[in-house]
Amino acid sequence: MLRIKELAMKNEDVAYALIGQAILDEAKIGPDTIRISYYSEEEARYLWEVGKRWNLVNDLRTEKAHGTQRWVFTIKANARRRLYETIGPLPNSAKDKAFRHLIGRNPKGGNWKYRRGEAKKAILNVLGTPKTIRQICESTDLGSSSVRKHLRELERKGKVRKIGKNVKATRKNYRLAELWLICKN
Repeated sequence: MLRIKELAMKNEDVAYALIGQAILDEAKIGPDTIRISYYSEEEARYLWEVGKRWNLVNDLRTEKAHGTQRWVFTIKANARRRLYETIGPLPNSAKDKAFRHLIGRNPKGGNWKYRRGEAKKAILNVLGTPKTIRQICESTDLGSSSVRKHLRELERKGKVRKIGKNVKATRKNYRLAELWLICKN
């Protein structure tokens, strides 16, 4: 495997292929980030060094998970599109859809996607059937924090309600798996 790392440090396409495989195997692609984690520091550092060489990844850090330590890094927001254009589309349709959602967003923020009040209308428009926060994000091209904020406001006004959780949700991230529905008045 050291030979592959050598090649990846010299050839950007090989590096992208390695990072792409890690995304398929180990990454969690959320509405706001691509997070890769390992229980082995050696494995994490191996891949992180390749990503760092090509300016694809943020800093390597540790966190506690399930009573043990994990080594974690994320893909830089400004590298996502370049990475996807090199390796995409992903063979896992759920991960591919999540990845495409991320590259469709402006990594530096910028102009509001919707005019005042329009984001809430867009959310209400997609809630004809129960949807998870992840599905709402992908349908409206909003970030998860924006969707949660708007849902809380709409819930206070009695326009939407949480009806449960999608227990079959990919990666079972329960904050994103909350099911929401428009209230019929």
